[in-house]
This record gives sequence, structure tokens and C-alpha cells, in this order.
Amino acid sequence: MKRLIVFIVVLAHICVATAQINTEKVMVVGRVALNYEDYVLAIRYFNQIISAKPYLYEPWFYRGLAKYNLDDYAGAEADCDQAIKLNPFIENIYELRGLCKIQQKRYEEAVTDYEKALTFNPENQSVLHNRMLCRIEQKDYDQAEREVDTLISKWKDNARYYAIKAEICMLKKDTVRGAEALDKSLELDEFNGPAWASRAQISISHEQWKDAEEQLNKAIHYIPKYVPLYLNRAMVRYKMNKLRGCLEDYDVALSLDPNSFFAHYNRGLLRAQVGDDNNAILDFDYVLKLEPDNLQALINRATLLQNTGDMRGAIRDYSKVISRYPDFYMGLYNRAQCYRRLGDIAKAEMDEFTLMKSQQERHLGIKHQRRKVARPTRMYSDEDLERYNELIVADDEKSTVLQYESEYRGKVQNIQADIDLRPDAKIDSTLLSQPESTLHTWDKAILCYNRANALSAAKEYQQAIEQYNEALLLDEGLADAYYNRGLTKIFDGRTDEGIRDLSIAGERGLFRAYSVIKKYRK
Repeated sequence: MKRLIVFIVVLAHICVATAQINTEKVMVVGRVALNYEDYVLAIRYFNQIISAKPYLYEPWFYRGLAKYNLDDYAGAEADCDQAIKLNPFIENIYELRGLCKIQQKRYEEAVTDYEKALTFNPENQSVLHNRMLCRIEQKDYDQAEREVDTLISKWKDNARYYAIKAEICMLKKDTVRGAEALDKSLELDEFNGPAWASRAQISISHEQWKDAEEQLNKAIHYIPKYVPLYLNRAMVRYKMNKLRGCLEDYDVALSLDPNSFFAHYNRGLLRAQVGDDNNAILDFDYVLKLEPDNLQALINRATLLQNTGDMRGAIRDYSKVISRYPDFYMGLYNRAQCYRRLGDIAKAEMDEFTLMKSQQERHLGIKHQRRKVARPTRMYSDEDLERYNELIVADDEKSTVLQYESEYRGKVQNIQADIDLRPDAKIDSTLLSQPESTLHTWDKAILCYNRANALSAAKEYQQAIEQYNEALLLDEGLADAYYNRGLTKIFDGRTDEGIRDLSIAGERGLFRAYSVIKKYRK
């Protein structure tokens, strides 16, 4: 008997030792999966360790890192919280949690995490870098500039820090210092396309067209598929009266992005300017397909149709504009001309009478409209009808400043997003006839789950959520219930709550939940 007891004790020690070795091996395999960017597989391994030894901080941290790369920022933050509870002295955990908060636009909280990480390692470059970017997002430009100056003092040959300093200076409307910082950045790295693009923006703001064209040429050389660069260069060439080059730039822009509103609109104007009316009409047809109520495009197309002899088409477009602006002088005059060419003298005279009355009222000061000074370009939102034939630019210029990525980045697994409810759980049909009080807890949970699915499919979202809640009270391991409750909350407009439920479903093995999180996180 004593020998048997000794044998059992020895066997127990062997099992414990084996479990310890297996845990270490699983940790290594999980980290390998993480390094190979197979985040879903990594989560499976770290789940095993957390289940066996929930008191270790590392699997919580690494699982959070995997979730972060699957865009499950709330789930990653929750794992970081747990890791910090278990070991509050690891800088990387605070760094990752800061990144999660940045992705959720909680920049002040991210700064707090970064400052905590810096107490362990004041020279952590990525932490200093990300904290400075948070200052920019908070619009605390003075503090952001001080922090980027600190980075420059520590890493003098880092070209991108001068580029960021330039961005901050431009946000502060200081283009002179911004140009100096960009020149220094390009001195260190002349192959930086985004820096050349930013330098060109400064030259454009100073109307230095020749310099801007040369700088955009270099930017395009290094970033040949970035559409805004061609749009900007086309505008610069237009200012320099290089219409052929301008048209070529719009052609390239449309070959890269066939749906570019600005390229179609401006190319249509330029084609009309050089007498290519039929092709100009095609461009405005596309513009109006994208924005059927764009009055400026309607006027331009109406003018072109009138020039090419399509009077009925021109009348149609002029009428749409006049219905909104009844005293539009040019529209009334041109529509009257179109009616006369069609032989409809009565309608022509009616437009001419309306036009004459409008002119008299203007002369007497009634409905007087101040004419704006014409400029060769106008902002997109400017709806001054007298500027219908001028090139347009975006209200907010497209940024060509370098976008800075954090060090925690990776390719998200190519998982097919599935946004349908999980199928009903199986239940023995004979149980449906039994009183609910006599059913096993598992069967009750499945009944609630199936009711919830039916209610959710019927768009009775609040009642469905209550039934999912009931199912999870009865069986908290029912991963499908978390998944479906998450989707139901998203359908009900409670996206953040739904994503949290989907994160739990992912932890419990429904890994396609991460592709749904990615879809709705956008």
C-alpha cells in the first residue's frame, strides 16, 4: 500500500513537471505563430496557457498583441489590463495598451500609459514617438513640437522627425519654419516622396509654381501611384498655362482612380477650353452620375450640349438649375436661346420676360446679389453659379505628409467576414413539449439561444438581447451566444458593445468574429 502511495505521488510530480514543460513549449509555439503573423492560431495557443495558468502575465500580453493586429482594440486593451494587474512593471504592456487607446481615439489616456512606460525606460524611442503623435491629435502643437525637438536631439539623423516637425509647423501656420524642416529632412533622405509632396504644398501656398512642379515631379517619381499628387501637379500646370501637361496628369489620375470626381470635373473643363466638347460632355456625364444634383456640373454640361446642337438636353439641364435658382441670369438667357432654336417662341419669350423682370429688380436694389471676383480655381463647396466654368480644388487639401505607423503592425489574416447570425443550436425536439422547469440547464440555455436568434432575425433586437443574456446566465461558455449578441447589438446601433461581445466570442474559439470586428471597426 505504501509503495502504491509513493508511486502515485511520484506520478503526480511527473505530471506536474510535464505540464510545466508543455506550457513553456506552447508559449514558444504561440510566439512563433505571432511572429509569422498567424494571429488566430497564436490566440489558440495563448488561450491554452491562460486556461492552465491564468496567473502568468505573458500569455495575456501576447494574446492582446494578437488581438491588436486583428483590430480588436477593446479586447486587446482588456488583456493588457489583466497583464498589468499580474505584473505592473513591464513597459511593453503599457506601450501596447497605449496603442489600443490611440486606435479608439482616447489620446489623453494613451499619453498616461506612455508616460508610465517611460518611467521604466526613458529612452524608448517608439514610446516617445507615439506620445508626440498623441499631442498632435490633441492639437497641443506647442507640446508636440517640444517633444519632436527632443526626438531630434536624441536621433539627429532621423529624417522623418524633421518631416513631422514640418507638419507641426504647418499646422501652426508657420510655413517658413515648415519649409526649413522639410529641407533638412530631404537633405538627410532625398528619396522621401511624401516629404517632397509636403514641400510642394508649401510652394503652392506661396504661389511658387515652378518650384512646386519640380517638387511634385520628384514626389511622383518616388510615389508613382498616389493620385492626389497628379491632381496637385495638374493644378500647378494649369496655373503655368501648361494645358497639355495638365490634361495628361488628369488622364493618369483617372487611370489610377477611374472614380475621381475632381479629375473628371476638371478634365471636362479643360477639354471644353481646348474645344473638345464631345469628350468634355462624357466627363460631365460621369460627374453627374456620381452627383446628380451638382449644379455647377449641370451648367457646364448644358453649355456644352448647347454648343454641340443638343438643345433638348441643354434645356433639361438648364431647367434643373433654374428650378433651384429662378433668377439665374445666364440659365434663363441660354434656355431662351435653346427654345428659339427649337421654334418654341412662347417659352423663349416667357424666359426673356422673367429675365427682364429680374434685371429691373436688380437695378432697383431688389434681391441684389453681390458678384464675387472671379478666380481661376474655386473650392469644391463654393456654389456661386457665376463660377461654374472654373477648376475646383478640395476644401480640405489632401494630405501628402508621411503617415507614421507604430511598431506593432502586421498583416491581418485573410479571413472571410461573416456577418450572419450563427445557425440555431441543435436541441432534441421531444424536449420542446416538456415543462421548462424540468429541463436541464444546458437545454434551457439552448432554448433561450434559439428564441434570441428568431427575435434577432425579426429585428426585435432588445428582446433578442435579453434572451441572449438569459442563455449566457445559464451557460456562460456558449460562444455562439456571444457572437450573435454582438451582431445584434451592432444591428441595433450599439457598435462598441457589440464589438466587445465579438471579442469574447473570438477568445472562445469563434475566430471569424475577428473579421467581423475588423469590418465594423472601420
